[in-house]
Amino acid sequence: MAKFLITFVLLFFGADSIASVGENKQFLIQEASHYLRSLPDINNDSQIKIAIPHLGTTNHGCQDLKFSVISRNHQSGYFKLGVLCRDSESWHSTFNAYVINPRNYFLAAHTLDEGQIIKDSDISVLHDFKAATPTAIVSKKQQILGYTVARPIEKGKVFQRADLKLTKNLARGQTIKIISRGNGFLISNQGTLLNSPRNGQSARVETASKQVLTGIVEGAVVVEIVN
Repeated sequence: MAKFLITFVLLFFGADSIASVGENKQFLIQEASHYLRSLPDINNDSQIKIAIPHLGTTNHGCQDLKFSVISRNHQSGYFKLGVLCRDSESWHSTFNAYVINPRNYFLAAHTLDEGQIIKDSDISVLHDFKAATPTAIVSKKQQILGYTVARPIEKGKVFQRADLKLTKNLARGQTIKIISRGNGFLISNQGTLLNSPRNGQSARVETASKQVLTGIVEGAVVVEIVN
């Protein structure tokens, strides 16, 4: 009879403990997610995946939790988190989490031919969680704009470093196309370079009427911004 009562008590309290641990796990996952989103470099639209922590029956529900980052891999998004219960019956545990941030992927807006100098209109941007991305993708628009296409690029393809090569520098005295943009107008002209700028740098151009304009080199043209 005593053996039966002991077994009954263990089963009874064991069932309650399992239930409370299950609820505690869900609460921990929720609170850990809030903690991760409070970190300065985690976006509101980041995807967070938390591995269910290993909890024993002594890890009771807790109202005063403190989380900490034990280790982190910025490239993979892996976190190892620690959690401390600061109630009167304190306990601690560790578990893993993964944070995936959306990023900008730069795609060819249309088919690009070999030897073509890439302009802003040739680039489209996808802000998403993209799976199975190719290796050596170009992560900055400045590393694409004004570069020369090294091999044909299909529409919608993510730009890779092997797709691009440096465009030769412009030279002083070279005749170059000028595009002047303003509020509701665009004027195309030609002029002579007064310096030897690289792509993205400031260029000074003299027109046939001896007017000196200043603009930013975009590929094979100088764009003058007119206010």
